[in-house]
Amino acid sequence: MEQATDVSALTAELETVENQLRQLTTSSFTRYDTQQNRDELRSQLDSSTAHKDQLQSDVAGLRLYESLLRTAVEAATDYVNIQLPSHTLGDAVIRALNMHRHTDHGIN
Repeated sequence: MEQATDVSALTAELETVENQLRQLTTSSFTRYDTQQNRDELRSQLDSSTAHKDQLQSDVAGLRLYESLLRTAVEAATDYVNIQLPSHTLGDAVIRALNMHRHTDHGIN
């Protein structure tokens, strides 16, 4: 009975209980916040990875396109320098592009 009415003992017990409550509250917020952050970061990583894959695919397509254009320009330049009477500029470019298609596509 004396302990139940002792103000200093009750104050010390109240401080102990309040500290425990603060620790539990902080622990639960940290635990859930960390999982939420992990999920958010995982989502950002997945999105970034998908974007990177799309860019790599775009780069591969652009390299192929660049290679085709380079082949066509080289064929046109050769045609202008040589000018075979039996061929037109279009024939020269089409022939070069057909040969390009049957090689490694000229991609380095």
